[in-house]
Amino acid sequence: MSWSKFHFNCRFLNQKLSEEIDFEKAKGLLSAKYSNHKIGGDLKESSIENNLFKKIISEPNPKKLQMLFSIYGRLDFSWDLSALTKLKNIRDYLFALVTIYLLISGIY
Repeated sequence: MSWSKFHFNCRFLNQKLSEEIDFEKAKGLLSAKYSNHKIGGDLKESSIENNLFKKIISEPNPKKLQMLFSIYGRLDFSWDLSALTKLKNIRDYLFALVTIYLLISGIY
């Protein structure tokens, strides 16, 4: 399971639980509507998101289950890479300045 799939599952199940649909029925709806989002079939891998999702769905308290789905469904998993791009541009600029300085110093 990828993080985007984990995020989708949490948002979907949170919405169904907030509509007061039973958790087992909500899992069935998820599997029926989105065949590539099967709850049981994609949890065979041992990754962080799979282990986390297994722990969430094993929660017996429905209120806490909905709260967990709500929290993980609202997380933003997209990274803003603009700061990294700016740092790379600054590094390239400084490298160019040092190169030009060494070239001119060598000629002088």
